[in-house]
Amino acid sequence: MENGKISSIVPNTIEEYKKGRPEESPSLSAGILFYRAGGTAAMEDRIHTMLLRIGGTLSGALAIQEEKELLGMLNHLLESSRCVFVVSGALGGRPEAAEPIFRAMRASLTPEGEPETILTLSGKQLRGYLPESREKIICILPDEEEEAQGMLKEAFLRIAEKFSLPYEEEKDAALDSEKERKGLQAFFHHKEGNIPAEKLK
Repeated sequence: MENGKISSIVPNTIEEYKKGRPEESPSLSAGILFYRAGGTAAMEDRIHTMLLRIGGTLSGALAIQEEKELLGMLNHLLESSRCVFVVSGALGGRPEAAEPIFRAMRASLTPEGEPETILTLSGKQLRGYLPESREKIICILPDEEEEAQGMLKEAFLRIAEKFSLPYEEEKDAALDSEKERKGLQAFFHHKEGNIPAEKLK
């Protein structure tokens, strides 16, 4: 890292880009950086589970509290990973980590402070972001699992597309349970002669 920049995401030269580029791998290596975050165990489990579903591996997870450590630790994880999930507490509708990362990337921002060329991940009330380069992705998420759940689905669709990995939409356990309940009801009603067989097809 030089002058607070994220060199792995915004390389200054072709040589620097090649130096920071990880070896090609059939799977995706990813790291997690928790910054002033709560609920870290649940979020780590969630991310790890979704990584496994696309054949990815978790190269490491770190937790920090100080902003001065943020960029250094992010670069450290990017050296060995093609994707880093940055999970932090949220202020003003977005993760605290977003602003320092945007500043280091010299991202173009709107008057409201939103990035103009970075994919925004939408939750119910909060936002996340997915800055990327040719070979790397950073997924910036709030530490609220319910908010991050939909953002992770959107992020993993893009990650799978970028790195040519298989992605299968996660089944909704609640929908599966409801389907099973209705199936049992139909079966027992049919056994009692209350539902014609053609209604069950």
